Amino acid sequence: MKRTRNSRLPTIIVAILIIVVGIGFYQAVVLAKNEVNVVTAAHDLPAYSFVSDPELEFKPVPRGSVGDTDLTEEEYRERYGDNGMVLTAQVLAGQRIDEREVATGPQESFSVVLPDERVVAATTTLAGAAVGTIQAGDVVDVSTDGGLDGGADVQFAKVICIANSAAGCRGVLPPGVDLSATGTSEGISLLLAVPSEAADSIAGKQVTLALNPFCRVDRTGHFLPTREGAEEQCAAPDRMAAEALGESAAQSDDVEG
Repeated sequence: MKRTRNSRLPTIIVAILIIVVGIGFYQAVVLAKNEVNVVTAAHDLPAYSFVSDPELEFKPVPRGSVGDTDLTEEEYRERYGDNGMVLTAQVLAGQRIDEREVATGPQESFSVVLPDERVVAATTTLAGAAVGTIQAGDVVDVSTDGGLDGGADVQFAKVICIANSAAGCRGVLPPGVDLSATGTSEGISLLLAVPSEAADSIAGKQVTLALNPFCRVDRTGHFLPTREGAEEQCAAPDRMAAEALGESAAQSDDVEG
């Protein structure tokens, strides 16, 4: 007796393939719904960088892994649109952007630069290794004569950028911040936020920096002690003192926590 080929076998195989593809598609749809794009750094971004899409990557991650302070792509588009944003802390390549490290307020005013301050460019002959010890966000005293006359030209200046070349500070400031000088191409390049009345004496000069280890700059541009008991050494001028030191310190502790 001759065996007859089962004519239904191809139909069954096709049906199984359709089911497998359908299950895969359904799982992909479910997975997509359970994922959200978070904003990450495309490369190392220094503190006070002005960043926009070219410096960022939007990576899909499980929705459950997104913390309260992670910045999602949807939030980024809604808050900053095509204008970009300013970071107040260094972010390494691949790291998620923490919304607590994004400057608040209008981009034109740059949150850590107070209304009576100007950002100026200068240079220093500090050893190259010092770029790692003095960083953006540090508080320094600035002298144009090496401090030989017994005093600094400016105390409580804010380091906005310090780099081994002028190119290292490219893109650090958002549009609208006045740079009164570009500095020279030799030495280590600096961007400093200083009192407006002292800006002309610093702009474009070669300066010496003395780190103030007792102070740091908070996200509103005011100075806070780095540790308990350092209040006297961080007695910044009234114009830069936090309006509510205790409140600002508490907010800063929350950020660090």
